[in-house]
Parts: sequence; structure tokens; C-alpha cells
Amino acid sequence: MPTEHQLSERTMMTTKLRTLFPRALWRRMAIMVLVLLLAQTTLFVLTYRAAVEDLRLHDPRQLQNRAEISFFYAPPKLRVGTHETRADLVAYLRELGYEERADSARASYFSTGETLSLTPRAQSFQPLAITFAREHISRLNVAGQAREEAELEPLPMQNFVRYLKDDSLAEQRIRRTVITADSVPAMLADAVTSAEDKRFFAHHGIDVFGIVWRVANRKGGGSSITQQLVKNTVFKGAKDEFWQESLGFLPGSWQRKATDVFFALAAEKLMTKDEIMAAYLSVVPLGAADGVELHGVVAAAQEYFGKNPSELSLAECAVLAGMIHQPSFYLSKIRQGDESALLARRNYVLDLIGRNLPDKYSAATIEQAKAEPLRLVFASQSHVERPAESYSRQFVSIAAQKLPLELAQLRTTEGASQVFTTLDFNLQQEATQLAEATVRDLQPRIARACLQQQVTDEAVDKAVCAKLKPQAALVALDAQTGAVLALVGGVDSEFNYATARRSPASAIKPFFYLPAIEQGNYLGQPFTAATLIDPQTDALNGYRPTENLGHRSSARVGLAKSYNFHAVAAAQAAGLQQAIEFVGRLTASQPEATGMAALGGTKGSETSLLDLTQAYSVFPNNGQFISASFHQSFAQGEARNSLTPAPPRQVADAAAAFIVTDMMRSVVSAQGTAPNLRRQAGSLPTEEVAAKTGSGMIADMWFIACTPHLIVGVWMGLPNNEIKLDLDAGFTGGHIAAPLAAKFLRSVRQHRPELLAGAFKQPSSVSKRKINSRVGCTTERGDAEEYFSADREPAPCRER
Repeated sequence: MPTEHQLSERTMMTTKLRTLFPRALWRRMAIMVLVLLLAQTTLFVLTYRAAVEDLRLHDPRQLQNRAEISFFYAPPKLRVGTHETRADLVAYLRELGYEERADSARASYFSTGETLSLTPRAQSFQPLAITFAREHISRLNVAGQAREEAELEPLPMQNFVRYLKDDSLAEQRIRRTVITADSVPAMLADAVTSAEDKRFFAHHGIDVFGIVWRVANRKGGGSSITQQLVKNTVFKGAKDEFWQESLGFLPGSWQRKATDVFFALAAEKLMTKDEIMAAYLSVVPLGAADGVELHGVVAAAQEYFGKNPSELSLAECAVLAGMIHQPSFYLSKIRQGDESALLARRNYVLDLIGRNLPDKYSAATIEQAKAEPLRLVFASQSHVERPAESYSRQFVSIAAQKLPLELAQLRTTEGASQVFTTLDFNLQQEATQLAEATVRDLQPRIARACLQQQVTDEAVDKAVCAKLKPQAALVALDAQTGAVLALVGGVDSEFNYATARRSPASAIKPFFYLPAIEQGNYLGQPFTAATLIDPQTDALNGYRPTENLGHRSSARVGLAKSYNFHAVAAAQAAGLQQAIEFVGRLTASQPEATGMAALGGTKGSETSLLDLTQAYSVFPNNGQFISASFHQSFAQGEARNSLTPAPPRQVADAAAAFIVTDMMRSVVSAQGTAPNLRRQAGSLPTEEVAAKTGSGMIADMWFIACTPHLIVGVWMGLPNNEIKLDLDAGFTGGHIAAPLAAKFLRSVRQHRPELLAGAFKQPSSVSKRKINSRVGCTTERGDAEEYFSADREPAPCRER
């Protein structure tokens, strides 16, 4: 018991306290504490409600603060009766990231008997059932309805992300595939939760124990997976939001820290754990490949392992989970040849998995996973199993720049949208691989030619010869619609040679023949395909070529053999200034007013392969110019909208265009500059092909081929014109560029044979007459036949 003295001291202390803190003060302090608690609670409740409302308007699964445009290849078409195997179709679906499962989940397929059923990932495509019989499609069923034709979901290219509110954030190029809540692989989820948030499925958005532990142990981080999702979707790119305005006195990172708790709690209220996990795994940054950022585990799994997430081993899941917190660090080490850091991180994650889920993963399983080598493949750099996106980078750069008016608004509209382009994946893949092989084969030949020049020309550096690297570009257009079916801008190059402006050489000549055939006159007679031109006796006004003059022959032969004198004669027959202006409009060039413009070698004649190939559309379309188009349709949500290409423009006489097209068919005949094309392409006798070669004065080699439904343009050469490639040594468009076009035409026959079918349409104003080819006049007893426009036939032989 306390003594009397102790009791006395306590009494005195109580008396002093009552004197210093009277009861009225205690009551006031208690009221202040209650008010502060009430204010804090009210603030928390209001902030939480604001967060809930914000997430209701801006679902983290759909992104916010940004416009994300996803570009895709053209949707492949399936038709009843066409050749197609189940194995090929399944391989395509796996390339898309589909899983084989029978519950009709999005991005899945399953087989029953002879029928393959699939459920697309994108809402703008419908469920499809394909029945096979003897490696052909016997029946198509789209959303329960029998159809003769159906579309598959296309392969992805790149996503362009633009932050709409924060101008300090640059536009991003990313690869990202959204995965759904029912398609998250359990093993990958286990690895990610073990590495990032082991109590994810237990807490309500905030891992309080994890935060306390990290603070106590002076370790950073502690954000839950839900908080990380909010950071990547809600906070990134945000500007003038409610939390920024109310907490404007705090630094940006503090603003986020002060409110991400409420957003995490709100997200857990609005979304299931599986939905949160799927959204997180769809956006988490996981490094970059060739300048394209990889967002989400699908892109990362395909790039680093060449697999879909469902195909990953436990060790591979641990690699991806381990990379999340510092992907650029681990990738830089790997690219320096040091695997130790990533191996250590992977094994640490595996230990966490074993510790957190011992009933699911035994110690032996963990040790077996640790024993696996990394085996990173970096698929974008592979020449065999590359992701589809890597084939399209030069095309998609142009497609993103040339958005039509209907799509331009997507750049400023918050949310995700899909743009389906015209690019045919099979043709693009073939074109890319053929261009790579052609450049690889051409390089040693050019090196040998360089060394031979070095013997006689001391200005040629021997060291330069070994480093010379030729380049190749290829453009393929649908002749009737202008749709870009394939576009290769170069080999292992970020520079796009398909849009680079270079001297077109003789590939420009048909455009000077066109106005000459339409309304030109030569030596007092209408200029026709049968017009005889003699470099020895005929006079030219002004410029007169000195090389490849040719000999006395018809305009048809002159074009087939690419004689320079004949081309200049045609330009003058048409009216030089008028012809040059016509060619400039078609090819987006500004040639100088000289006869040399007809040879594509004068200043201002430079054009791009894309512009030149597009200009050739006037030939298979009887004078109608068809603009190149890059976009087929677009979708936002379930609605998919078709785009209407620019209407054709009649820029030349139909009869003249048809006649010049027929003259270009002689280019691939025995007397032309590309006599081997039909054999190299495996052309059928019924297939009509018109073409023109071009060989520059230094190091440019061109070839353009047309069928009634297809235009293929090829450029090859030395980008910097380091040495002159001699025509006499075989460095011509017919010998170098034409074989690449021929191989591509073989691929077209395999994948799109309809593009090689049909015949050039002969206008009613064109007639075919027998001629005396030695004189160029019409006669019933002629030794050849030629096409003429009405009222522009040469005089009959009896009148000469």
C-alpha cells in the first residue's frame, strides 16, 4: 500500500495539473481531437468516393489520360472451298496468343471432329466455326449463321500511345496485347504475386503488413499490385485532376502517394482480383525491343522466349516476374553478355515461390527450375521466328503519319481504338525475307566489283569495299484499290528506303510515252506504238542522249529495250514542258525542263519507290490514278467502321494508258530488258504482266511490274552511291531488281493467286491492226499487229 507521504505527493500533483489544465481546457482539447478525427474521416470518405467515381468513369482496364491506337495487319479472309489446313490455322491462332480451351473464353479455340471453333479476343470480331474436308474449308459459321466468307482476327503491329493532358510525355510506341481475367496462367500469377505482392489475394488493395515490414527494414517499395496498376493507368499522364488541385502544394510523387491508397481501395471495390491481375499483366512495362516498348506479359513472353504466356515454364515465369521492378537494368546486363544478375533475380523469385506456396511447388520443383538455363531468344532480332510486329515497323510508321480524317480524331480521343490496315501479313513476311536474302546474296558481288574498280581507280578505298552494304525496298499495291499489301523499307535498317527520294532512271520512261501516245506527233505523223524512230537520222530539239541510243526501231521496241533516244523523242513528241509537268504531278517530283528528264536523271526527277509504284496505277487502270491507301477499317469497342479509299482520278486517256501498258508487256518478252521475269516468277501463260526496268547512272536499280490487280515496285542499290555499279557488269534493274520482284510474284501466287488473274481491259476506243513493222504503216498483209487509239492510226502503207 502507498504510504501517507506518497499519497500526499499524488494529491499535490493532481492539484497542480488541475491548475494548469482545468476541466474546461480538457473538454476543449477532447472536442478538437474529435473534430480532427471527424474531419479526417470525412476527408478520407470524400477522397475514397471521388476515387470510386473517377474509376467508374475511367476504367483502369481501358486506360485513361491517353489515346492508344493499336495497328493491325489486314484481317485474313477465309472462303468456303479454298485450300486451308487445320494445322496452319491453329499455328496462326497460336501466333495471335490464342489458347486451346473448350469454355469459349476470349482468345481461345477448340476442336470437335472436323470443326475448329474460335472465340476472338477483339469484340469487333465474331465467333467463328470452320469445318474442314480434305484440307479445304467446307463450311463457315459466323455467330451461328452459315457464310461463304469470313474474317479472322488479324495479327497486331504496334500501339501508339499519346498522353492527352501532359505534354511533357512523348508519344510512345509499344507492343501490348490485352489479356482477359479468365486467361491469366496460374503459374505466371503465382510468380508475379510472389515477387511483387505475396498477399495480393488476401488484402483489399493495400498490403499494410508489407508496408510496415519494409519501413521497419528500411527497404523501399511496398506498393501492392493494385497500387502499381493505378500508378500505370490512373496517375501516368494525369493533369488537373481533383487530387492534383487539392494537393497542389505537394510534389507530384507525394500527391500520388497521398491518394493511391484510395484509388487502390476503389479499384478493389469495382474489379475482381482476377480482373486486377489481368489488367496489371496487360500494362506492366517489361523492357523494349529495337526501340519499341514491351508492355504486358504477352509481348514480353513472345519477345524474350518466343512463346505465349500459357506456354512458359516455371523458370520463365520467374524471369518475367523478376524483371518487373527493373527491366532495363537486367536487359542491359544481358546485352553486355552478363546473365548473372537476371539469373540471381530469377532464382530469388523461385525461392519466394517455394516459400509462399510450398504445397503447390515442392523443393524439388524449385531446384529443377533453378537448373534451367535462361535461353532468352530476343525474337525481334531473329531471322526465323520473329514476332509479326517486327515485319511491319516501316509500314506502320507511314500508316501512323497518314491517318485519314476519319481516324485523325482518334489521336485526341481518350481510350483505346483499333486500326486495321491493308498490309497482308503473308505477303509482308515473304517480301521481307526475300529482300533480306537478295541483299545477302548481292553484297559479296558488289564487294568484288568494288575491288575490281580499286585496281584501276586509286580513289576507291579497299577497306570501303568490304563494308559496302546494298539495300532493297519493295512496295506491293492492289492495283484496283491502292491498298498497300506489302512494304519493305530496307534490310536491318531504321531508315525507310521505300519513301527515300532517288533518281528513278529509266523506270520513269513509260510516263513520257503516255502523253506522246495520247496526243503527240512525230515527224508529221501521230506518235504510236508502231512509230519508227532512228537515232542515226532523226533530229531532236535540245538535249540529245549520248549513251544507249538504240537503233532504228518502233516505239514499242524502244520502250522494251529502254533506248534513251526513243524516250527523249517521245517526250518531245508529247510537248516537253507539258510532259514534264504531267510526270511531276504523278510522281511528286519537279524535273528540270530538259529532255534528260525522260531518262529520270535530271535535277528534280527524284521520287520515292512508294510514289513511283503508286503512279504506275494509271497503267492497269486505263489512265485512272489510284492513291495508295494504308487503312481498311477501325474499331472502338464492338463497333467496326469501314474506311472509303480516295476515289480514282482520270489523269490520262484510257486508250493511251492501255496501249502503253501493252507496250510494257514487251519488256518481259525475249526482246525486252527483263526477258527472264516470267520464267523466274513461274508465270502461267494466261497471266498478263507489264513491266519496266530502271538502271541509274551510279547505283540505283529499279523494277516495276503490273498485273491487272497488282503493282510491285522494287528498288535496290547503294544508299550513299559509294561506287558506280557498271551496267556492263550486270548491275541493272533487269538483272538485280527484277529477280526479287519475280520471287515475290511466286509468293503472291501461293497466298493471293487472284491478284495475278484477269486481263488488262481494252477500251472500246482501241483497235488492233496489222502493220508492216519495217515501215510502221497499217496493211492487211502485215507481219505484226499493234494497238492504236481511234483517229490516231498511222497512214496505210499504200499512202506512203
